[in-house]
Amino acid sequence: MDYNLESYGNFDNELQALEVEAKKKKILKSQEEWNEHLTDLQFSCLCDCFLRLSWYQKKRFLLSIIKNIKNVNILVRFIGYLGPLYGKMACYSQVSANCKRPSEQIVVDHNRSLEWDCLKSTLCVHFQWLTSLPPYRQILLILALLQLAGGSMVRKIYLPVINHCNKQLMAEETANRMGHNTEVESVERVILVNEDNVKYPKDHPCTVEVEKLKKKWDDLIKKYRQDIIGEGQSTKVNKKTKKTKSKASSEHMDYFQTLPIWIVKKILNFLDIKSLHNMKKVGKYWANACNDLIKDRRMRTTLNKLILINDIDIPEISDGSKALTSRQRRLHGLMNRGAVLNELRPKVKKSLQTRTCLLTSIDKTEEICRYIDKFLVFPRLIREDVLLYKPYPCLLKDLNVILDVENDLMNQQATLSYSLSQKLSDTFSISAANLSDW
Repeated sequence: MDYNLESYGNFDNELQALEVEAKKKKILKSQEEWNEHLTDLQFSCLCDCFLRLSWYQKKRFLLSIIKNIKNVNILVRFIGYLGPLYGKMACYSQVSANCKRPSEQIVVDHNRSLEWDCLKSTLCVHFQWLTSLPPYRQILLILALLQLAGGSMVRKIYLPVINHCNKQLMAEETANRMGHNTEVESVERVILVNEDNVKYPKDHPCTVEVEKLKKKWDDLIKKYRQDIIGEGQSTKVNKKTKKTKSKASSEHMDYFQTLPIWIVKKILNFLDIKSLHNMKKVGKYWANACNDLIKDRRMRTTLNKLILINDIDIPEISDGSKALTSRQRRLHGLMNRGAVLNELRPKVKKSLQTRTCLLTSIDKTEEICRYIDKFLVFPRLIREDVLLYKPYPCLLKDLNVILDVENDLMNQQATLSYSLSQKLSDTFSISAANLSDW
């Protein structure tokens, strides 16, 4: 009688259970991929909003997220990331009479193209989303935001992060007596403080002058709005003008025109050039919006062509640039020359070997370290026949010995190998004559 596996029992239930588990794993994997896609989409929206924030709001937003992290190990690792980026406490000055690059400082600017109410609600949503993520995920996103903010922001938040870490260590030491305090600080109290009320006193002369300029700006915008849209025009119609309607009053203002212009441009950017030209005929508002978008596309096309050109020089692109004077050329040469004269420098073309080991080791972290490949490193392939690296003969006047490195190099190697072999043979040779005294 032949026996097989089916004769011992029915395995249909087990096979069905395995299929169900495989489907669950597949669904779980697709759900994780979808969650990762949603996270990337949410973070790209956060980056768009973060770039438009003022320096003051950027600093408060980052510190509020960091202060919400209570895990000391995560904070210590984050400080370790900030350490190399923090740089030296002192920096070298540029050798130039006129320096066009000021030191990186946080300037007093404004929130670009964002109203305060819109900014307040947007930051609340982003703050709640970031605090809901795991701490290690928050650190990765904060590092990406610091990459956008620049080195000055790293120096500004470095010491507050260290103070927060020390406070967390003290809180852990006194946790048994005082108890854990896991209360998250209010978004309204931490981030969304109107910076105008904090930094600028109302009785200061500069603040008064700024208020006058704001009022003047509002009046100017109101005047332009009346000219373009026709807002605030008198609705009274005389008997003589009942039958005739002006072109401005016949134009209807829809909800699309009430949106900010940068949102309108993003929506219209999905249309082609022919559709934009046709839309210009609708009204003045559409003509202005379409003209700006067409100009932006032409400029983007020009910039893409210039980016593809290798080793392009900016003065060759700019029109109307003034010629450098002799003094400016001399100072520019002093800054770029360094300690080695141009006649002694090796003229070596860049090759693939100029990439350092740092670039090859961070392929997986390309998004965080995407600016490192822009640095020019010193070439590794050095021509040995140039004047800078040519060895000169060594002269010993006291002993009347002249040593030429190029000619006597092989003799030195032969002498060294002979002396080592002779020394080893004298040390390790054993013969009967040496053992006669024993």
